[in-house]
Amino acid sequence: MTLSRVVAVVALSLLPMTAVAQSRDPIAGAWEQVSDKNLDTGVVTQTPPASAPNAGTPLHVMYADGFYVQFAAAKGRPKLATPVAEMTREQLAQRSRMQGQYGTYKLSGTKLIKSMVSAADPNNEGRESSVDFKVVGDTLTTTAVANAGPNKGHKVETTFKRL
Repeated sequence: MTLSRVVAVVALSLLPMTAVAQSRDPIAGAWEQVSDKNLDTGVVTQTPPASAPNAGTPLHVMYADGFYVQFAAAKGRPKLATPVAEMTREQLAQRSRMQGQYGTYKLSGTKLIKSMVSAADPNNEGRESSVDFKVVGDTLTTTAVANAGPNKGHKVETTFKRL
């Protein structure tokens, strides 16, 4: 058997394993938020490009083996040498322009269910959230009613691209 045939046989034998691995956990990997669409009003909020001055960093989420971590922090926040206990209200507000949490997740049909273990906002610790999801190619779309922010109480579709 020639080397090219051996390579072809090995490659073909790996295809079913890859397909099975992907079908088990279609969201496994790293994702970057691209946009939010308020489905009640039709307003789309595009995530600003990271190169924009003082742009907020898009939300990044990584999923693997039933665990997730997500993080976002505004770009261009001033660096502070002041101890936290001595910070002004404005300095504390600048420090808090970020979001992060980690926990576990499971998939149930088209539902993504996350259990938050620890979060930048302690009010989120111990909470569970559930969103509808779909993956098409390198695009992950989630749909849920927002519980915070400008879309609070509205059904929002969030789009992520695979990194």
